[in-house]
Amino acid sequence: MPLSSFYLNRDFVMSNVSRIPKVYTDEQTARLARISLGQLRYWDRTKFFEPSLAYEDRRVAFSRLYTIEDIVALRVLGELRHQHDVSLQHLRRVRDKFQLEQSAWAEEEIFVNKKRVYFKNERGTFVNSETDEETLPHIPIPRVFASVKQDAQKMGIRPQSAVGKRSKRTPVARKSEVFEGTRIPIETVKEYFDAGLGEDDVLRDYPTLKPEDIKAATRWLGLRAA
Repeated sequence: MPLSSFYLNRDFVMSNVSRIPKVYTDEQTARLARISLGQLRYWDRTKFFEPSLAYEDRRVAFSRLYTIEDIVALRVLGELRHQHDVSLQHLRRVRDKFQLEQSAWAEEEIFVNKKRVYFKNERGTFVNSETDEETLPHIPIPRVFASVKQDAQKMGIRPQSAVGKRSKRTPVARKSEVFEGTRIPIETVKEYFDAGLGEDDVLRDYPTLKPEDIKAATRWLGLRAA
């Protein structure tokens, strides 16, 4: 559900975790979308671009969660705004097209002519005898998708030396302990187990973790594997 937040509560998340897509925090999203964290939160606050999954109270930890599709749209919007000085009116056109035609979004191509945005099916409105399409700035969405996915994979790379270890050095989740080399609180394992889920569920939803991490967490937290 892009661009219209689906508000979550903790019980819903834990009972439906297997159906929730891979998501990214606002800090991760800002890095992947190549926009500032302030810009991302401003767009959320003004309802220009809200995360697909969110807690109604944005003050709690991990209250904004974005999908890979959100990030692609945000990267495109950021590039149009900051590199091509496209107006907010035209940014809304791009945002709305993504919202209404998400299935076709991956094949789209965006052209910029005199700070105005056009889609590939609108060639007749901006390509004429005085305009060479090949010289116009353009953004091929498939290339953006591929780039975002590649960057997301790199973000998930974790040194082998960190597996099975914990750390307090990352100031997230109210300074609770996290798995070393990640921003994932160790308490996440307990939440999954309390919800009747098991090791495979945790590893599926947090691919940066390894079985050794789960075994270590059960030992640290005094848990029995589900």
